[in-house]
Amino acid sequence: HRIGHGVTLREDEALLQYVVNHRVPLEICPTSNVQCHVVPSVAEHPIRFYVEQQVRVTVNTDNRLFARTTVTDELWLLHEKLGFSEMTLKWIVLNGFKSAFLPYAERQDLLRDVLPQLDTSRYTLNSPALADSTYEK
Repeated sequence: HRIGHGVTLREDEALLQYVVNHRVPLEICPTSNVQCHVVPSVAEHPIRFYVEQQVRVTVNTDNRLFARTTVTDELWLLHEKLGFSEMTLKWIVLNGFKSAFLPYAERQDLLRDVLPQLDTSRYTLNSPALADSTYEK
């Protein structure tokens, strides 16, 4: 129901399409992926590709103790190194709520609580990165 890291997913086009079609979330951990030498740098991380392909990306820490990071730090890193806009970061945060390990009704309650706190009126929740004019490729 979810894929941890998923940094090589882009190598299998059929599987990538399956993940998109079935809204399988990817648990992306940028700092951990660099520290473990799975990707050479955050700037070269495939997360941008996944966002552009409308994969349900979530951002995580993997292990806060060893990675010495927080989700907030990871999101800021994506903004700094990849130019992710506020809108794209909000979409990623919402993906986390949509993909939480909770029953559907509880996830819906969380989304009802969170959505008013985020200004999401400027885009559709399915593909903000593609609709966001400030998103740089």
